[in-house]
Amino acid sequence: MKKYLIKEINFFKGNRKYVQGPDIYDKITQYYLSGGEYIKKIHFKNKIINVPNLIFTKNKIPEENIISKLSCFGEIFESSKFISFFYLYNSDIKINKSKIYDEESMKSSFLLNLEKKEIQFKNDKKFNCFSTLEKIISMKKMMCTKIFSSEKKWIFTSLTIKEKFNTDLSSIKISISNDIKNTFIISRIFINDVLQGEITFLGKND
Repeated sequence: MKKYLIKEINFFKGNRKYVQGPDIYDKITQYYLSGGEYIKKIHFKNKIINVPNLIFTKNKIPEENIISKLSCFGEIFESSKFISFFYLYNSDIKINKSKIYDEESMKSSFLLNLEKKEIQFKNDKKFNCFSTLEKIISMKKMMCTKIFSSEKKWIFTSLTIKEKFNTDLSSIKISISNDIKNTFIISRIFINDVLQGEITFLGKND
C-alpha cells in the first residue's frame, strides 16, 4: 500500500474553505499517475479542509479501517484495465492560504438551454488556464443554479468517465439525464460531441 501526503494541494480557491474537487482530480493525475492511467471514478463524502492524505491499494479498504471521516475515494484505470483504488482523508496539516480563482470569467462563454436542460461551452484559448474538470464543474453548477434553485448550495459528489479526458478540447456539453426531487442531479458529459461519462451534484440548503 502506498501512502502520500498531497503537499501540492495547500491552498483554497477564492473564498472557499475547502479543497475543490477538480484540484484533487487534477493533482492526483499530474503527480501520481503515469502513461495512460486516469481516474475513472471519484466520489466525495466530506469536505477536504486540510492537506489530504492519499492511499493507493489494490484492495478495497473498509472505511472504519482508515478514518471515520473518509473524504474521497475512487478507481484508477488504464484503458479498460483496473489499476488500483485510491482513498483520501484529511491530515492534521492545516491549509492557511488562498489563491485567486476567476471562475466568473468562464461563464460568459456558457450557453444554457433551459428547455433542453443542457449547457454548452465552446473552448477558447483564453480559458486554457482552467482544466477540463474545472470547466465541467463550473458549467454544472450554473446549470443547477439556474434550472433548479439558486438558494441551494450545489456540491460536486461524483464523476465517472469512460476514458481519459481528451486534451484536444473543442467543446463540452452537459445534459441532465435524471434528477431526484430536484436535489440529486445526474448529468451526461459530452466532450467534442462524444459521450464521456456522468457527473452528479447534490443540492443542500444553506
